[in-house]
Amino acid sequence: QKPVTCYFPEVTVSSLLSTVSGKFSQSLILGTFFPVTIFVILGLLLLPPLLPEPLGAFVLAESIESQWHLLIITLSIIVLSGLLYNLNIPLIRLYEGYPWNSSWLGTRRVRYYKKRFRALQARSEGIRVLHQTSAAKNNPAVAKKIRDYRVEQKRRLENDYPKEIDWVLPTRLGNTIRNFETYPNRQYGMRSITLWPRLIAKIDPSYAASIDSAKASFDFMLNSSALSVLLALLLLLAGLGFPIRLAENVSLPFWIAQIVVFALLGYLFYDWSIGTANAWGNMVKGAFDLYRWELLKQMGYAQTPTNKTDERQLWEAIYFEMAFGDSTQGPRIAYKDKSTPAATFAQGDPGTQPLTVSRGLSASLAAGVYTVHLAISNPSAQPVTNIVLTDTVPAGFAYEWESATSNGQPVTVEGLNPYRFTIGTLAPDGQTTVTYQIVQYLDKA
Repeated sequence: QKPVTCYFPEVTVSSLLSTVSGKFSQSLILGTFFPVTIFVILGLLLLPPLLPEPLGAFVLAESIESQWHLLIITLSIIVLSGLLYNLNIPLIRLYEGYPWNSSWLGTRRVRYYKKRFRALQARSEGIRVLHQTSAAKNNPAVAKKIRDYRVEQKRRLENDYPKEIDWVLPTRLGNTIRNFETYPNRQYGMRSITLWPRLIAKIDPSYAASIDSAKASFDFMLNSSALSVLLALLLLLAGLGFPIRLAENVSLPFWIAQIVVFALLGYLFYDWSIGTANAWGNMVKGAFDLYRWELLKQMGYAQTPTNKTDERQLWEAIYFEMAFGDSTQGPRIAYKDKSTPAATFAQGDPGTQPLTVSRGLSASLAAGVYTVHLAISNPSAQPVTNIVLTDTVPAGFAYEWESATSNGQPVTVEGLNPYRFTIGTLAPDGQTTVTYQIVQYLDKA
């Protein structure tokens, strides 16, 4: 059964990741202040010839000579840097495609990326089948090429798109960011939106600084893209708005070339931002990989899951209690695992009479199917009645329905895991053998 997924599209991990280490200097200076300074200088060089007086006279050379002009430029850079820094989240969301996701262009782009998503899935599955053919198995060189190509397709699927096709966004950047936003959920059952603010407290300061560094590089690329596009628009509007100044001071080809260059820079910086977003996302994924157990302990839980299935169930239960409170039946999970009896044992009446149990496995002809053999002996000198045998199915396996027998006769089975098998009576020095089958199942993300 597919687990219920609660995703809040108006809140993203990127809105919670501006600064993790508490040090704003690198993110502000490298990611925002530096590109704003370059943008203002280029604007003062290129825009004044297109503007009427007195704005046209406000050129960089004259500004440097005037202390008041230099002060105005400095204040403009500081104000624009602060504005852009605080608009970081809306800017990221704009580039991800959230504001225009439902528009005509947004729906077309979403259909396009969903088509590519399905194609990657189909190729990945087809290559997996091809890799298992006899032709591939008998030719190591062909098998290696197929394996390498499959790895590349799987890597793109796991790094460039979110887990579910319904979560696909209309931009490459949006799908890249949503990929690492949904990584903790598909990998561990952790809801990143709810747990990230708590995980921050357990991240090592040096690792947190690395996350901030990766985020600053991403901000630099994204802010440079936005400022380049903005400068191209300002040049376009200035030239169209004041054609006389354009004809007097700037040649038409040079004006067009400026617009094209800055528009192209806007796209190139956006394209480069996708690589930096991947680097940033890998750091965020690593934070969940490395520090989730410390978070679990800090929240007061002493659970020790032994496999990924149990861990996912645990984090799902924690999330639902955090998001929705206790159910009508009370809390869903305890703070620590309850003590459990031995995995395999048998008991009957009178309870003082010991019973011995031997356990073994044999493989069946079908792949992933095994037969469990349980030999129960009564070494005492009197019979033991109402015997119930308890056995635990290993993680990753499921009990095959109605497969249990005792000496060839069907056995009543109760419980979920461990299972209880009703044996009946064993005579003095008596023995019986219970067999049942277990089936291995795939633990899919």
